[in-house]
Amino acid sequence: MTEDVQYLVYSRDSLKYKMDINSEHLKSASGEILEQLAKKMKDVPFKEFGMNHLDLLIFCYENAEFDKLNTEVLDALINNTLNNLMKSMSSEELCRKSAKVISKFFEVSLKGDTMISEFEHKLGDMFAEVLNADEIEAVVNAKALIEEWI
Repeated sequence: MTEDVQYLVYSRDSLKYKMDINSEHLKSASGEILEQLAKKMKDVPFKEFGMNHLDLLIFCYENAEFDKLNTEVLDALINNTLNNLMKSMSSEELCRKSAKVISKFFEVSLKGDTMISEFEHKLGDMFAEVLNADEIEAVVNAKALIEEWI
């Protein structure tokens, strides 16, 4: 039995259309979605990066078969997404989901499957930005992220 979820899709003309999304098919396409995200995330400016990107990344990471993903795809996905993830850690709204994705990236890099360029430098900058932003939720999540890695 497939799980269909009904959504309203809005058009440019302010019309609404009912649409069913078969989540099982979407789960099976997670690897292909990550491949497309690897290419497209490089061009997403931070001001446009938001919850929709994080939800999609988390969904795909939870459902993709990583052993079938190409190493170059993982490299591109991580390196094209990491800067926006790091910046979003200082946002109380985005920090929890960003931390979840960064943890997954860290896990993949520890296995030696991919190389994250200047990861330590980027982490240092991220933690400094989080602490300077003085957003309580962001600081709590950053500390939890460090404890999880330890």
